[in-house]
Amino acid sequence: MSTKYCCKKCLYETTHFNDLLRHINKKKKCIKMNDVCNYSDDQIIVLTLLPYVNKEHIVNEKEIEYLKNSTKLNENLEELIENLNEIDRNKTKKCKYCNEEHTKIIDLKKHIILKCFYKEIDKTKTKTIDSTISNNIKIEGNSNVLNNYCNSQVGNITNIFFDLNSPKPFDEDWDISKIDIKTKGGIIFNNLMYTSLLEEILKNEINLNVILDKQTESGLVYKNDIEKYIQMRSKDIVTNTMTKLKKQLLEINNESKDIFLNDCIDYSRRIINKKYIDYTNSNELQEAVHGCVSDIYFLKKQKAINLSKNVKQNIKIPGF
Repeated sequence: MSTKYCCKKCLYETTHFNDLLRHINKKKKCIKMNDVCNYSDDQIIVLTLLPYVNKEHIVNEKEIEYLKNSTKLNENLEELIENLNEIDRNKTKKCKYCNEEHTKIIDLKKHIILKCFYKEIDKTKTKTIDSTISNNIKIEGNSNVLNNYCNSQVGNITNIFFDLNSPKPFDEDWDISKIDIKTKGGIIFNNLMYTSLLEEILKNEINLNVILDKQTESGLVYKNDIEKYIQMRSKDIVTNTMTKLKKQLLEINNESKDIFLNDCIDYSRRIINKKYIDYTNSNELQEAVHGCVSDIYFLKKQKAINLSKNVKQNIKIPGF
């Protein structure tokens, strides 16, 4: 019986589980291949941590279908790996959570990953949710508003399918036709105009052309119908995003001439340009902006992945 482990992200292969763990724990994370972007983070973890036996993976697609919108295992990866190492150290075949016994260690590992550990995360989350809410309420200023917004957005990422042929190419302007004139006016006089506009832009599904991976500091962006998705560093994604936001903020500013006084329009235009200049001249500000923009993209990650599935189905170009 031959056993082989394979990193689902980059296709690194080894016959030793410890070598796989060293690969996973590298400071510089491997980059996700295009052909696995349709898998969730948790599905990738399962397919990586569990092996192929005689060239066939011990987990089938149906067994991990319930994880297609999940990041729980990935977020608790260190604890999960420690569970698996504990099984190896003790040579045990009994689940410490439910006491179910297995004839093989690898079967116990599969049971732990797919069933009991996943359930244990939910239990822990339930126990701590009250204290988490309490801590959030104590935060002063806009931080509490941000927490509430992020929680509501994460809760909305569930089983979504878009009836679209493809997203807008990343190199092109976003489609802002669905943003009404009142909202546009509020944005160009908002102190957070750049991130406010990006949040509004990404409410339109056709603009979901970025799939950001925080772990690898990289992402996939939709190029066009021929090249489809290409790899980019997250730093470059954010830089391009800021340049595009400046351009479209100035366009909105120009469109608003008939609505606001000239002095207001001139002031708004100066602020749009000043914020962009400050961003380009300050490394500290660039880091802060990188975090904010990345968080906004990450909240839309699952929706962007779902849209990429639709691209694959309708375009039918091999290799994605």
